[in-house]
Formats: sequence, structure tokens, C-alpha cells
Amino acid sequence: MGSRCPLGALVMSPLPGSQTERLGLKPGELITIYSQQPVLSMVGLDEHIVKNVLPTVSFTFVRMGRSINLRAKKGPLGFEGKDDRTP
Repeated sequence: MGSRCPLGALVMSPLPGSQTERLGLKPGELITIYSQQPVLSMVGLDEHIVKNVLPTVSFTFVRMGRSINLRAKKGPLGFEGKDDRTP
């Protein structure tokens, strides 16, 4: 059995002054959970952001193979990204 990489929204470039930049996310990191919901694509992440009604939200991203949990303000995280469809 091969190892599976999680699907999610891949951070390509944090936007200057964005939450992503302030929270320290870096290119190549993968957002896998937003507001306790799995993130399967950039569109899925956008949908979770729009549906969230809380002032802050928790999310999980993968850095060097480790899952890290953070909290952010409601609204866009602010990064250029793409879907990660790595099986």
C-alpha cells in the first residue's frame, strides 16, 4: 500500500498583508480543513469561507508532513492557490 497525500487547497503565494501572510503560511503548504469541514479544492475552501458565520474560524494545514491547527478571522485568507489532486 502506498501512502496517500491529503487533498486540499495548495498555497502558491500568500498575498501581502493577508491573513495567510500574517499567520505564516508558506508556498507549498496545503489547507485541508476549514471550520471543521474537509477542504477538497480551492472552490470548496471558498464555499466554506462564504458559509462561515462565526467571527473566527479554525483551520488545518499541512507543513512538511505535519498537520497544524490555527485560528483566523472570518473572511478570505488571502492567497493565490490551486487544487491539490495528489492521489
